[in-house]
Amino acid sequence: MNRGVIAVSALLLLSFPSNGADFSDFMRHVGKRAMVRGAGYEEEAARESRLASEGALSPRIDLHLDGAWLKDTPTVTFHMEPPLGSRTVAMGTTRRFEGSVTLTYPIFTGFAISSRIEKGRWREVSARLKKRDMVRKILMSAVVSYGRVVVERARVHAGMEAVSALERVYEKAKGFYKNGLSPVSDLYNIESALYDMKARVEAIRGRMEMAEEDLRVATGLEEKVEGDLKIAPLPERKKVVALAMKRRADISMLEAEMGIRRADVALAKSTLYPRVAMSAAFDRYGDTLSLDGDGYTNSDRSFVGLSIDWNIFDGGKGRHLVESAKYRELATESVMRDYRRRVEGEISKAFIDLRTLRMKAKSASMRVKASEEYAKLVEGRFENGLAGADELSRALADLAEAKALERSTIVSIEIRKASIWLMSGTVSSGEKIGSIALPSRRVTKR
Repeated sequence: MNRGVIAVSALLLLSFPSNGADFSDFMRHVGKRAMVRGAGYEEEAARESRLASEGALSPRIDLHLDGAWLKDTPTVTFHMEPPLGSRTVAMGTTRRFEGSVTLTYPIFTGFAISSRIEKGRWREVSARLKKRDMVRKILMSAVVSYGRVVVERARVHAGMEAVSALERVYEKAKGFYKNGLSPVSDLYNIESALYDMKARVEAIRGRMEMAEEDLRVATGLEEKVEGDLKIAPLPERKKVVALAMKRRADISMLEAEMGIRRADVALAKSTLYPRVAMSAAFDRYGDTLSLDGDGYTNSDRSFVGLSIDWNIFDGGKGRHLVESAKYRELATESVMRDYRRRVEGEISKAFIDLRTLRMKAKSASMRVKASEEYAKLVEGRFENGLAGADELSRALADLAEAKALERSTIVSIEIRKASIWLMSGTVSSGEKIGSIALPSRRVTKR
Protein backbone atom coordinates (compact mmCIF):
# COMPACT_ATOMS: atom_id res chain seq x y z
CA MET A 1 0.00 0.00 0.00
CA ASN A 2 1.01 3.64 -0.41
CA ARG A 3 2.57 5.55 2.45
CA GLY A 4 0.06 6.92 4.92
CA VAL A 5 -2.35 4.09 4.15
CA ILE A 6 -2.74 0.80 6.01
CA ALA A 7 -4.55 -2.30 4.81
CA VAL A 8 -7.17 -3.81 7.09
CA SER A 9 -9.36 -6.89 6.80
CA ALA A 10 -11.78 -6.94 3.91
CA LEU A 11 -14.25 -4.22 4.79
CA LEU A 12 -14.01 -5.09 8.51
CA LEU A 13 -16.96 -7.45 8.34
CA LEU A 14 -18.43 -9.29 11.30
CA SER A 15 -17.52 -12.91 10.72
CA PHE A 16 -18.70 -15.97 12.60
CA PRO A 17 -17.01 -19.38 12.86
CA SER A 18 -18.51 -21.65 10.21
CA ASN A 19 -17.75 -24.19 7.56
CA GLY A 20 -18.55 -21.69 4.83
CA ALA A 21 -16.82 -18.55 3.61
CA ASP A 22 -17.32 -15.01 4.87
CA PHE A 23 -17.09 -11.77 2.94
CA SER A 24 -13.32 -11.42 3.19
CA ASP A 25 -12.85 -14.97 1.85
CA PHE A 26 -14.90 -14.16 -1.23
CA MET A 27 -13.17 -10.84 -1.80
CA ARG A 28 -9.68 -12.30 -1.51
CA HIS A 29 -10.57 -14.95 -4.06
CA VAL A 30 -11.29 -12.37 -6.75
CA GLY A 31 -7.60 -12.22 -7.69
CA LYS A 32 -7.70 -15.89 -8.69
CA ARG A 33 -10.32 -15.39 -11.37
CA ALA A 34 -9.25 -16.26 -14.90
CA MET A 35 -10.03 -12.80 -16.27
CA VAL A 36 -7.86 -11.17 -13.58
CA ARG A 37 -5.03 -13.56 -14.38
CA GLY A 38 -5.53 -12.69 -18.06
CA ALA A 39 -5.14 -9.01 -17.22
CA GLY A 40 -1.93 -9.93 -15.42
CA TYR A 41 -0.66 -11.58 -18.60
CA GLU A 42 -1.47 -8.40 -20.52
CA GLU A 43 0.65 -6.49 -18.01
CA GLU A 44 3.54 -8.92 -18.52
CA ALA A 45 3.19 -8.56 -22.29
CA ALA A 46 3.37 -4.76 -21.98
CA ARG A 47 6.44 -5.07 -19.77
CA GLU A 48 8.21 -7.29 -22.29
CA SER A 49 7.30 -4.85 -25.06
CA ARG A 50 8.80 -2.00 -23.05
CA LEU A 51 11.99 -3.99 -22.47
CA ALA A 52 12.14 -4.69 -26.20
CA SER A 53 12.00 -0.93 -26.86
CA GLU A 54 14.84 -0.35 -24.41
CA GLY A 55 16.94 -2.81 -26.39
CA ALA A 56 17.26 -0.21 -29.15
CA LEU A 57 19.54 1.82 -26.86
CA SER A 58 22.16 -0.91 -26.96
CA PRO A 59 24.52 -1.47 -29.89
CA ARG A 60 23.45 -4.20 -32.30
CA ILE A 61 25.86 -7.00 -33.16
CA ASP A 62 25.09 -9.26 -36.13
CA LEU A 63 26.91 -12.36 -37.23
CA HIS A 64 26.69 -13.24 -40.92
CA LEU A 65 28.03 -16.16 -42.95
CA ASP A 66 27.37 -16.48 -46.68
CA GLY A 67 28.36 -19.27 -49.03
CA ALA A 68 27.84 -19.67 -52.79
CA TRP A 69 28.83 -22.18 -55.44
CA LEU A 70 28.97 -20.63 -58.91
CA LYS A 71 28.31 -22.55 -62.11
CA ASP A 72 31.14 -20.84 -64.00
CA THR A 73 34.40 -19.31 -62.91
CA PRO A 74 34.13 -15.49 -62.76
CA THR A 75 36.15 -13.90 -65.57
CA VAL A 76 36.87 -10.50 -67.00
CA THR A 77 37.53 -9.82 -70.72
CA PHE A 78 39.99 -7.17 -71.83
CA HIS A 79 39.47 -5.80 -75.36
CA MET A 80 42.71 -4.52 -76.83
CA GLU A 81 43.78 -2.95 -80.09
CA PRO A 82 44.59 -5.30 -83.01
CA PRO A 83 46.54 -7.38 -83.45
CA LEU A 84 46.30 -8.21 -79.70
CA GLY A 85 42.52 -8.73 -79.84
CA SER A 86 40.62 -9.64 -76.68
CA ARG A 87 41.78 -11.64 -73.68
CA THR A 88 39.73 -13.33 -70.95
CA VAL A 89 41.23 -13.65 -67.47
CA ALA A 90 39.88 -15.55 -64.41
CA MET A 91 38.94 -13.17 -61.56
CA GLY A 92 37.80 -15.58 -58.88
CA THR A 93 36.80 -19.12 -58.05
CA THR A 94 33.52 -20.99 -58.27
CA ARG A 95 33.26 -21.07 -54.50
CA ARG A 96 32.64 -17.94 -52.44
CA PHE A 97 32.45 -17.62 -48.66
CA GLU A 98 32.00 -14.41 -46.67
CA GLY A 99 31.74 -14.04 -42.92
CA SER A 100 31.29 -10.86 -40.90
CA VAL A 101 30.59 -9.51 -37.42
CA THR A 102 28.85 -6.13 -37.71
CA LEU A 103 28.35 -3.55 -34.98
CA THR A 104 25.60 -0.92 -35.49
CA TYR A 105 24.79 1.87 -33.08
CA PRO A 106 22.28 4.75 -33.49
CA ILE A 107 24.05 7.93 -32.44
CA PHE A 108 21.02 10.22 -32.86
CA THR A 109 17.44 9.37 -33.92
CA GLY A 110 15.65 12.62 -33.15
CA PHE A 111 14.66 11.20 -29.74
CA ALA A 112 12.61 8.47 -31.43
CA ILE A 113 14.10 5.65 -29.34
CA SER A 114 13.63 7.43 -26.01
CA SER A 115 10.05 8.32 -27.04
CA ARG A 116 9.25 4.70 -27.89
CA ILE A 117 10.64 3.61 -24.53
CA GLU A 118 8.54 6.23 -22.76
CA LYS A 119 5.45 5.12 -24.67
CA GLY A 120 6.14 1.50 -23.75
CA ARG A 121 6.55 2.44 -20.10
CA TRP A 122 3.18 4.19 -20.04
CA ARG A 123 1.55 1.23 -21.77
CA GLU A 124 2.91 -1.04 -19.07
CA VAL A 125 1.54 1.30 -16.40
CA SER A 126 -1.82 1.36 -18.21
CA ALA A 127 -1.98 -2.45 -18.32
CA ARG A 128 -1.25 -2.65 -14.59
CA LEU A 129 -3.91 -0.07 -13.84
CA LYS A 130 -6.40 -1.87 -16.08
CA LYS A 131 -5.98 -4.95 -13.93
CA ARG A 132 -6.54 -2.93 -10.74
CA ASP A 133 -9.65 -1.30 -12.16
CA MET A 134 -10.98 -4.68 -13.27
CA VAL A 135 -10.57 -5.95 -9.70
CA ARG A 136 -12.35 -2.86 -8.34
CA LYS A 137 -15.33 -3.42 -10.64
CA ILE A 138 -15.52 -7.11 -9.79
CA LEU A 139 -15.41 -6.25 -6.10
CA MET A 140 -18.23 -3.77 -6.62
CA SER A 141 -20.36 -6.50 -8.18
CA ALA A 142 -19.35 -8.97 -5.46
CA VAL A 143 -20.31 -6.54 -2.68
CA VAL A 144 -23.80 -6.14 -4.16
CA SER A 145 -24.22 -9.91 -4.57
CA TYR A 146 -23.02 -10.60 -1.04
CA GLY A 147 -25.37 -7.94 0.31
CA ARG A 148 -28.28 -9.53 -1.55
CA VAL A 149 -27.45 -12.87 0.06
CA VAL A 150 -27.42 -11.29 3.53
CA VAL A 151 -30.71 -9.46 2.86
CA GLU A 152 -32.51 -12.51 1.51
CA ARG A 153 -31.19 -14.61 4.38
CA ALA A 154 -32.65 -12.04 6.80
CA ARG A 155 -35.93 -12.18 4.89
CA VAL A 156 -35.96 -15.97 5.20
CA HIS A 157 -35.34 -15.66 8.93
CA ALA A 158 -38.12 -13.10 9.35
CA GLY A 159 -40.45 -15.25 7.26
CA MET A 160 -39.69 -18.32 9.36
CA GLU A 161 -40.46 -16.33 12.51
CA ALA A 162 -43.82 -15.41 10.97
CA VAL A 163 -44.43 -19.08 10.04
CA SER A 164 -43.70 -20.13 13.65
CA ALA A 165 -46.04 -17.43 14.96
CA LEU A 166 -48.80 -18.48 12.55
CA GLU A 167 -48.37 -22.13 13.51
CA ARG A 168 -48.71 -21.14 17.16
CA VAL A 169 -51.82 -19.13 16.38
CA TYR A 170 -53.17 -22.00 14.28
CA GLU A 171 -52.92 -24.37 17.23
CA LYS A 172 -54.79 -21.86 19.39
CA ALA A 173 -57.43 -21.40 16.70
CA LYS A 174 -57.98 -25.16 16.55
CA GLY A 175 -58.57 -25.17 20.30
CA PHE A 176 -61.05 -22.30 20.00
CA TYR A 177 -62.85 -24.09 17.19
CA LYS A 178 -63.10 -27.34 19.10
CA ASN A 179 -64.59 -25.45 22.02
CA GLY A 180 -66.99 -23.58 19.77
CA LEU A 181 -65.33 -20.21 20.44
CA SER A 182 -64.51 -19.38 16.81
CA PRO A 183 -65.91 -20.27 13.38
CA VAL A 184 -64.18 -22.70 11.06
CA SER A 185 -63.55 -19.83 8.66
CA ASP A 186 -60.96 -18.41 11.10
CA LEU A 187 -59.18 -21.74 11.07
CA TYR A 188 -59.15 -21.83 7.28
CA ASN A 189 -57.99 -18.21 7.05
CA ILE A 190 -55.03 -18.83 9.36
CA GLU A 191 -54.18 -22.04 7.51
CA SER A 192 -54.27 -20.15 4.19
CA ALA A 193 -52.04 -17.39 5.61
CA LEU A 194 -49.64 -20.05 6.92
CA TYR A 195 -49.26 -21.68 3.50
CA ASP A 196 -48.93 -18.28 1.87
CA MET A 197 -46.11 -17.32 4.25
CA LYS A 198 -44.35 -20.65 3.64
CA ALA A 199 -44.58 -20.00 -0.12
CA ARG A 200 -43.09 -16.55 0.38
CA VAL A 201 -40.21 -18.03 2.37
CA GLU A 202 -39.46 -20.54 -0.39
CA ALA A 203 -39.52 -17.77 -3.01
CA ILE A 204 -37.12 -15.71 -0.89
CA ARG A 205 -34.90 -18.75 -0.39
CA GLY A 206 -34.77 -19.16 -4.17
CA ARG A 207 -33.70 -15.52 -4.60
CA MET A 208 -31.02 -16.06 -1.94
CA GLU A 209 -29.65 -19.08 -3.79
CA MET A 210 -29.55 -17.10 -7.05
CA ALA A 211 -27.68 -14.29 -5.28
CA GLU A 212 -25.23 -16.85 -3.90
CA GLU A 213 -24.66 -18.15 -7.42
CA ASP A 214 -24.06 -14.60 -8.69
CA LEU A 215 -21.50 -14.16 -5.91
CA ARG A 216 -19.73 -17.38 -6.84
CA VAL A 217 -19.60 -16.29 -10.47
CA ALA A 218 -18.24 -12.87 -9.51
CA THR A 219 -15.54 -14.20 -7.20
CA GLY A 220 -14.92 -17.73 -8.44
CA LEU A 221 -15.19 -19.17 -4.92
CA GLU A 222 -17.46 -22.21 -4.64
CA GLU A 223 -18.40 -21.98 -0.97
CA LYS A 224 -21.49 -21.51 1.13
CA VAL A 225 -22.00 -17.92 2.23
CA GLU A 226 -21.66 -17.32 5.95
CA GLY A 227 -21.14 -14.21 8.03
CA ASP A 228 -22.64 -10.74 8.12
CA LEU A 229 -21.63 -7.54 6.37
CA LYS A 230 -20.12 -4.71 8.40
CA ILE A 231 -18.12 -2.01 6.66
CA ALA A 232 -15.44 0.24 8.11
CA PRO A 233 -16.44 3.84 8.92
CA LEU A 234 -15.97 6.31 6.09
CA PRO A 235 -13.84 9.46 6.11
CA GLU A 236 -15.51 12.70 5.11
CA ARG A 237 -16.52 13.26 1.50
CA LYS A 238 -13.61 15.57 0.65
CA LYS A 239 -11.15 12.96 1.87
CA VAL A 240 -12.79 10.27 -0.27
CA VAL A 241 -12.64 12.54 -3.32
CA ALA A 242 -8.97 13.28 -2.67
CA LEU A 243 -8.23 9.56 -2.33
CA ALA A 244 -10.09 8.83 -5.58
CA MET A 245 -8.16 11.49 -7.53
CA LYS A 246 -4.92 9.99 -6.24
CA ARG A 247 -5.64 6.25 -6.22
CA ARG A 248 -8.46 5.42 -8.66
CA ALA A 249 -7.00 3.13 -11.32
CA ASP A 250 -9.36 4.38 -14.04
CA ILE A 251 -8.27 7.98 -13.43
CA SER A 252 -4.63 6.94 -13.38
CA MET A 253 -5.23 5.09 -16.66
CA LEU A 254 -6.21 8.39 -18.27
CA GLU A 255 -3.03 9.95 -16.89
CA ALA A 256 -1.09 7.06 -18.42
CA GLU A 257 -2.91 7.73 -21.69
CA MET A 258 -1.71 11.32 -21.45
CA GLY A 259 1.84 9.98 -21.13
CA ILE A 260 1.32 7.87 -24.26
CA ARG A 261 0.00 10.89 -26.16
CA ARG A 262 3.00 13.00 -25.13
CA ALA A 263 5.28 10.21 -26.35
CA ASP A 264 3.36 10.18 -29.65
CA VAL A 265 4.06 13.90 -30.05
CA ALA A 266 7.77 13.33 -29.44
CA LEU A 267 7.76 10.43 -31.91
CA ALA A 268 6.12 12.58 -34.58
CA LYS A 269 8.69 15.33 -33.99
CA SER A 270 11.53 12.83 -34.35
CA THR A 271 10.81 12.57 -38.10
CA LEU A 272 11.83 16.22 -38.47
CA TYR A 273 15.37 15.58 -37.18
CA PRO A 274 18.34 13.98 -38.95
CA ARG A 275 19.22 10.41 -38.03
CA VAL A 276 22.85 9.54 -37.45
CA ALA A 277 24.16 6.00 -37.11
CA MET A 278 27.60 4.43 -36.81
CA SER A 279 28.52 0.99 -38.05
CA ALA A 280 31.68 -1.13 -38.06
CA ALA A 281 32.36 -4.66 -39.28
CA PHE A 282 35.02 -7.30 -39.18
CA ASP A 283 34.46 -8.84 -42.62
CA ARG A 284 36.44 -11.70 -44.18
CA TYR A 285 36.21 -13.29 -47.63
CA GLY A 286 37.60 -16.42 -49.22
CA ASP A 287 37.02 -19.50 -51.35
CA THR A 288 36.98 -21.77 -48.27
CA LEU A 289 35.56 -21.52 -44.79
CA SER A 290 38.97 -20.38 -43.56
CA LEU A 291 38.09 -17.03 -45.24
CA ASP A 292 41.71 -16.34 -46.17
CA GLY A 293 41.02 -14.98 -49.67
CA ASP A 294 40.70 -16.55 -53.07
CA GLY A 295 43.96 -15.40 -54.64
CA TYR A 296 42.24 -12.69 -56.60
CA THR A 297 40.59 -10.22 -54.20
CA ASN A 298 41.20 -8.92 -50.70
CA SER A 299 40.37 -11.34 -47.90
CA ASP A 300 39.81 -8.52 -45.38
CA ARG A 301 36.79 -6.35 -46.13
CA SER A 302 36.42 -4.81 -42.67
CA PHE A 303 35.13 -1.23 -42.45
CA VAL A 304 33.98 1.62 -40.22
CA GLY A 305 31.14 3.83 -41.45
CA LEU A 306 28.93 6.76 -40.51
CA SER A 307 25.52 7.47 -42.06
CA ILE A 308 23.33 10.56 -41.88
CA ASP A 309 19.72 10.49 -43.08
CA TRP A 310 17.63 13.66 -43.10
CA ASN A 311 14.41 14.26 -45.00
CA ILE A 312 14.44 17.67 -46.68
CA PHE A 313 10.88 17.76 -48.04
CA ASP A 314 7.90 15.44 -47.60
CA GLY A 315 5.01 17.67 -48.59
CA GLY A 316 4.39 18.75 -44.99
CA LYS A 317 3.62 15.19 -43.85
CA GLY A 318 5.89 15.34 -40.77
CA ARG A 319 4.53 18.70 -39.60
CA HIS A 320 0.92 17.54 -39.93
CA LEU A 321 1.68 14.34 -38.01
CA VAL A 322 3.05 16.45 -35.17
CA GLU A 323 -0.07 18.63 -35.12
CA SER A 324 -2.31 15.54 -35.20
CA ALA A 325 -0.48 14.06 -32.20
CA LYS A 326 -0.80 17.35 -30.29
CA TYR A 327 -4.57 17.46 -30.87
CA ARG A 328 -4.92 13.88 -29.62
CA GLU A 329 -3.04 14.91 -26.49
CA LEU A 330 -5.44 17.84 -25.98
CA ALA A 331 -8.45 15.55 -26.54
CA THR A 332 -7.20 13.09 -23.90
CA GLU A 333 -6.61 15.93 -21.46
CA SER A 334 -10.20 17.15 -21.95
CA VAL A 335 -11.57 13.64 -21.38
CA MET A 336 -9.52 13.31 -18.20
CA ARG A 337 -10.80 16.61 -16.78
CA ASP A 338 -14.40 15.65 -17.52
CA TYR A 339 -13.92 12.17 -16.06
CA ARG A 340 -12.46 13.55 -12.83
CA ARG A 341 -15.48 15.80 -12.45
CA ARG A 342 -17.88 12.90 -13.04
CA VAL A 343 -16.11 10.76 -10.44
CA GLU A 344 -16.39 13.58 -7.92
CA GLY A 345 -20.10 13.88 -8.73
CA GLU A 346 -20.66 10.13 -8.31
CA ILE A 347 -19.00 10.21 -4.90
CA SER A 348 -21.12 13.19 -3.82
CA LYS A 349 -24.31 11.42 -4.93
CA ALA A 350 -23.23 8.28 -3.09
CA PHE A 351 -22.88 10.24 0.16
CA ILE A 352 -26.34 11.78 -0.39
CA ASP A 353 -27.77 8.31 -0.98
CA LEU A 354 -26.03 7.07 2.18
CA ARG A 355 -27.59 9.89 4.21
CA THR A 356 -31.02 9.01 2.79
CA LEU A 357 -30.56 5.31 3.59
CA ARG A 358 -29.68 6.11 7.21
CA MET A 359 -32.89 8.12 7.56
CA LYS A 360 -34.82 5.19 6.04
CA ALA A 361 -33.12 2.84 8.50
CA LYS A 362 -34.42 4.91 11.42
CA SER A 363 -37.89 4.85 9.94
CA ALA A 364 -37.68 1.08 9.33
CA SER A 365 -36.56 0.51 12.93
CA MET A 366 -39.53 2.43 14.26
CA ARG A 367 -41.83 0.50 11.92
CA VAL A 368 -40.53 -2.79 13.36
CA LYS A 369 -41.22 -1.61 16.91
CA ALA A 370 -44.71 -0.47 15.95
CA SER A 371 -45.41 -3.74 14.06
CA GLU A 372 -44.24 -5.83 17.02
CA GLU A 373 -46.50 -3.99 19.43
CA TYR A 374 -49.42 -4.13 17.02
CA ALA A 375 -48.94 -7.88 16.43
CA LYS A 376 -48.91 -8.47 20.20
CA LEU A 377 -52.04 -6.37 20.55
CA VAL A 378 -53.92 -8.17 17.77
CA GLU A 379 -52.83 -11.59 19.06
CA GLY A 380 -54.13 -10.70 22.50
CA ARG A 381 -57.40 -9.48 21.03
CA PHE A 382 -57.65 -12.66 18.94
CA GLU A 383 -57.24 -14.84 22.03
CA ASN A 384 -60.04 -12.88 23.65
CA GLY A 385 -62.28 -13.14 20.61
CA LEU A 386 -62.02 -9.43 19.82
CA ALA A 387 -60.07 -9.77 16.52
CA GLY A 388 -60.45 -12.07 13.54
CA ALA A 389 -57.93 -14.41 11.94
CA ASP A 390 -57.52 -12.13 8.90
CA GLU A 391 -56.43 -9.20 11.05
CA LEU A 392 -53.95 -11.33 13.00
CA SER A 393 -52.51 -12.90 9.84
CA ARG A 394 -52.00 -9.48 8.28
CA ALA A 395 -50.35 -8.19 11.46
CA LEU A 396 -47.88 -11.08 11.53
CA ALA A 397 -47.13 -10.71 7.78
CA ASP A 398 -46.60 -6.95 8.23
CA LEU A 399 -44.21 -7.65 11.10
CA ALA A 400 -42.19 -10.05 8.94
CA GLU A 401 -42.07 -7.49 6.12
CA ALA A 402 -41.06 -4.70 8.51
CA LYS A 403 -38.17 -6.79 9.87
CA ALA A 404 -37.07 -7.69 6.35
CA LEU A 405 -37.22 -4.01 5.30
CA GLU A 406 -35.17 -2.96 8.32
CA ARG A 407 -32.51 -5.55 7.58
CA SER A 408 -32.53 -4.70 3.88
CA THR A 409 -32.01 -1.02 4.64
CA ILE A 410 -29.17 -1.73 7.08
CA VAL A 411 -27.40 -3.95 4.54
CA SER A 412 -27.99 -1.33 1.83
CA ILE A 413 -26.13 1.13 4.04
CA GLU A 414 -23.18 -1.26 4.31
CA ILE A 415 -23.23 -1.89 0.55
CA ARG A 416 -23.23 1.84 -0.12
CA LYS A 417 -20.33 2.35 2.31
CA ALA A 418 -18.41 -0.43 0.56
CA SER A 419 -19.11 1.13 -2.83
CA ILE A 420 -17.82 4.48 -1.59
CA TRP A 421 -14.63 2.81 -0.36
CA LEU A 422 -14.26 1.24 -3.79
CA MET A 423 -15.00 4.59 -5.44
CA SER A 424 -12.10 6.03 -3.46
CA GLY A 425 -9.77 3.52 -5.14
CA THR A 426 -8.39 2.19 -1.86
CA VAL A 427 -8.10 -1.38 -3.10
CA SER A 428 -4.78 -3.18 -3.00
CA SER A 429 -3.65 -5.76 -5.51
CA GLY A 430 -1.82 -9.07 -5.55
CA GLU A 431 -2.29 -11.29 -2.52
CA LYS A 432 -4.28 -8.55 -0.74
CA ILE A 433 -6.92 -8.13 -3.43
CA GLY A 434 -10.24 -7.32 -1.82
CA SER A 435 -8.91 -5.60 1.26
CA ILE A 436 -9.96 -2.08 2.08
CA ALA A 437 -7.39 0.56 2.92
CA LEU A 438 -7.95 3.11 5.66
CA PRO A 439 -5.95 6.29 6.20
CA SER A 440 -3.45 5.94 9.03
CA ARG A 441 -4.91 9.01 10.69
CA ARG A 442 -8.18 8.74 12.58
CA VAL A 443 -11.18 9.06 10.28
CA THR A 444 -14.43 10.82 11.00
CA LYS A 445 -17.39 8.48 11.31
CA ARG A 446 -20.30 9.24 9.09
